[in-house]
Amino acid sequence: MSVSKYKVKKGFRWKFVITIREPITKKRRDICRGGFRTKSDARLAEARYRDEMEDIVKIKFNYDSTVDDVFDYWIELTRKKDVKLQSIMGYETRYKTGFKDKLGNKKIRTINSAVIQELIDELTPKYTNMNNHLSMIKSIFELAKDAGIIRLNPVNIVVVQKSKLKAKKKEEEKYLTAKELNEFFKGFEEQTKLKKGSDSRVAQYKALFSLLAMTGIRIGEALALNWSDIDFNKKTLTINKTQVELKRKVTVSTPKTADSNRVIPITSDYLLELLKEWKVAQKKTEEKFNRENSEYSGVVFYNIAQERRYINSTINYKLEVLCESMGREKFTAHAFRHTFITLLTEYETTKNKLSKYVGHVKKDKSMTDSYTHTSPNYIVEIANKADEIIVPLIKVG
Repeated sequence: MSVSKYKVKKGFRWKFVITIREPITKKRRDICRGGFRTKSDARLAEARYRDEMEDIVKIKFNYDSTVDDVFDYWIELTRKKDVKLQSIMGYETRYKTGFKDKLGNKKIRTINSAVIQELIDELTPKYTNMNNHLSMIKSIFELAKDAGIIRLNPVNIVVVQKSKLKAKKKEEEKYLTAKELNEFFKGFEEQTKLKKGSDSRVAQYKALFSLLAMTGIRIGEALALNWSDIDFNKKTLTINKTQVELKRKVTVSTPKTADSNRVIPITSDYLLELLKEWKVAQKKTEEKFNRENSEYSGVVFYNIAQERRYINSTINYKLEVLCESMGREKFTAHAFRHTFITLLTEYETTKNKLSKYVGHVKKDKSMTDSYTHTSPNYIVEIANKADEIIVPLIKVG
């Protein structure tokens, strides 16, 4: 193994070079990978690459292997890297809709750059971004190269004509003004008073909508919450997972980015009281439907009667029905997040503090240009400001 440092425009980076024997030709070849920030990163990447090459040696590739053959093994290797299920499904869908029909049954050694360029040109007008398609097919051919089936990766010289990309729709994200937020919660109270026998559902929706409005957490994060994530003594809320929907199946997964993992304070006595009231009401409802030992017992928000998790569209449909009954413009649960961010930004809460609070990734320039120089107390500061600004708007009835 050879790990070394090399100079770039802005400092230094690390690379590794290893010599491999191609599984099919048995020829020796040097592999170089660079761009690593630290020596340890380069060593770790080198170790992972060696593991992958050991797997490649075991496969039954030959000169007649098709693109389908290589893709199937590429997906198998990708799964071993602990890639999220939704990403795996995205790769499979992208390959099936974009490449399989034209390339799948062809011998991969017969595919040249002109064939791939023509296919990329054909796909480009259908998408607003082709980076995922290009990087995936490039990685598939790179696997064939590592296995010794092809000498050069034909995708390396393929380009995307950005002028041919599908135009992005410019849609403004919906959010509620302070007045609109207040009117919604007033309308919610009025609508629920007209209905009888649904006290537990009212308590659940009220707690959910208030939590979204008060904290700005994502709807998927809210629906993934367990009661163990809420510490009523320390007055904190731990966000370390999210709910995802794949092929009509609901699963709970870790957040997509590390920035989404966070612990935020609940300084609002009003919100804590709503959650406590819902916890009591939930227990009574579980007893009513014999759900005390349900697999979902311990989940903060779920459909007790039908014993299943809520999905995003269910909550959005509930909001749609409420808005229609109030005669107001419809919005989705995500609007609560935008409303929280907008209201606190208007009250001069600094953007870099707010980005950390709501779990935006560091590269999200729409929220912040810097993540430095934040006081250790910034989270409590934001929670207190939310309590001051938002509680008067949602505490009605």
